[in-house]
Amino acid sequence: MPPAGDGLYSGVETDKHPVSEAEQAAQLTAAVELAYCQPAVGAFFNFELRDESALSGWQSGLVRPDWSAKPAFVAYFQAIAAARSGAITCASQ
Repeated sequence: MPPAGDGLYSGVETDKHPVSEAEQAAQLTAAVELAYCQPAVGAFFNFELRDESALSGWQSGLVRPDWSAKPAFVAYFQAIAAARSGAITCASQ
């Protein structure tokens, strides 16, 4: 769902329930925090840096097809910085 880049995408969305750019950012932050708190996780990978312009493709990137940053770009950077600095608080289980 590309609200900020309508002219950058073409075709028809194939996902019945695409998330907003804000929700993508929130989910990515939560995923990094969850991975950080799992002792067996040694790495975290995000699929695609840049969105595909065709809506039938993938829009999981941190930037839009024109390389403009999505909210997920900043969220990912901040989450990784928090993990590297140990600023993420893990709930005790």
